[in-house]
Amino acid sequence: MPKGTFQLRRRFGIWSAKAFADSVSVEGPARTIYLAGMGAEDTETGEIRHPGDLVAQARYSYEKIKAALAKEGATMENVVKITTYVTDGAFLKDYSRCRIEAFGDAPLSPHTFVVVQRLAWPDMLVEVDVTAVVPV
Repeated sequence: MPKGTFQLRRRFGIWSAKAFADSVSVEGPARTIYLAGMGAEDTETGEIRHPGDLVAQARYSYEKIKAALAKEGATMENVVKITTYVTDGAFLKDYSRCRIEAFGDAPLSPHTFVVVQRLAWPDMLVEVDVTAVVPV
C-alpha cells in the first residue's frame, strides 16, 4: 500500500458474517468520528420517543446516527465499531434486525451488545455508541 493511502478492511468470522464483523482495521490518513450514545431522545425537545417500543426506538436512534454521520461527511460504510446498550437481553433479535436494516448495503461493523439495568432516562430502552473513520 503506498504511503498516505487510506484503506479500511473488515474481517468476518464464519458464524458471525451475517451479524457483525469480527474486526476492522484502518490504515492511512483518516479522521475518527465518535458519536455520543444515540437513543430515543427527540432531537428538539429531549423527550423520549416511542416509550415501550424497542424497534421504534432503535430505528429512531439509527436515523439520528445517520444524520450525525452525514454532518461529518460520513455514512454507515464508515462505521468501524458499535456498542449497544439495552435494558433487556430479550431485545437482541429485534434490535439486531434494526441494526442490519440500518446498514443497508454497507458492510457490517464490529458490534458489542450490552444489557444494563437502566439507561439515562426511564423510558429509554436502547442507546447506541458509534465510531466511524473517514479518509482525509
